[in-house]
Amino acid sequence: MVERIGSKNHNQTLDVSIDQQRDSKHFDDDGRVKRTGGFQVQLCGLVQYLNLVGVAIGYTIASAISMM
Repeated sequence: MVERIGSKNHNQTLDVSIDQQRDSKHFDDDGRVKRTGGFQVQLCGLVQYLNLVGVAIGYTIASAISMM
């Protein structure tokens, strides 16, 4: 049977074979693929961390002013 382009047949399978003996450094303990994150993910984490530090400093200044 030839599948036409745009047909509604969505019975495709994705073969995700996991060979933990060969490439175990790419999988975590549960057998899932490790996602260490690229440059954009690390940059986003850095921005979130800096935001947290800024909020902590602002909270400290605001609480110090309110105690005067």
